[in-house]
Amino acid sequence: MTGLPKINKKITKKVDILDIAKDSKIELHYIVFKKEVEGPKQRIYKVCFDRCLFSAKEIKDIIFLDCTFSECQFNGARIINCEFHQCKFKECVFYKAEIEGTYIDPSSFAYKSEWHKKWANVNAWWFQALFQNSKKMHQEGFAMIADKRFQFYRRYDYLFGKKKHPFKYLSGLIYDIALGYGYGIWNVIVVTSALISLFAFLMVSQTSMNANAGLLESIYFSVVSFTTVGYGEITPAKNTPALIITTAFLFLSVIWGSIVTAVIVKRLVK
Repeated sequence: MTGLPKINKKITKKVDILDIAKDSKIELHYIVFKKEVEGPKQRIYKVCFDRCLFSAKEIKDIIFLDCTFSECQFNGARIINCEFHQCKFKECVFYKAEIEGTYIDPSSFAYKSEWHKKWANVNAWWFQALFQNSKKMHQEGFAMIADKRFQFYRRYDYLFGKKKHPFKYLSGLIYDIALGYGYGIWNVIVVTSALISLFAFLMVSQTSMNANAGLLESIYFSVVSFTTVGYGEITPAKNTPALIITTAFLFLSVIWGSIVTAVIVKRLVK
């Protein structure tokens, strides 16, 4: 990891979060939290925070509504029992930030591709924290988004991080595409259909029906082979190519089925 993104301009002004008016634009400020929130949670409406510092602060019992945070720093911040509704975070840094009991949509965070190479580990940390927060809050949709982003940045950390693991990056990439980060039902359906179709195409005229077998019969043979039902009325032709293709497909179907089952069980347990 290279040095964290920094705010290049000097910051000298301070403002307490409870003193910020609706529809304000706060630029290059230290945001302080000295005043205590009494009664219901304090609401911050439609405020644009541009290159502001929230680092090492405890942000607690505050509701942010339709706010924008652009290139802000939250390094080491603790976000507790807050709510962020329709908020957007652009290029914000959450190095070793903590979050607990907070309503926040992980899809509201936007980063340029530069983050993939330079600060993937920072975002892997942050989206893992968001995942754990969402799970504890029983926000399953948010947890899924956060987990996908965590896996995405962890994969790039394998490629560009201090300890490079090209094999883990490649296996992660295949996992992400084939299984949709472990959540992609349609990914599984597409890959399974592709495997069955490819085997059926290769096995045309390579079964016991020989010349009488068309594509439909090959698809049927492919399906019963993939599902290991194996009715037995159609078998591979007794020649080397057909036997090799069938054996490879059976091994591949068992491996693919095992991976899908393991991912499903992991998600249920997780």
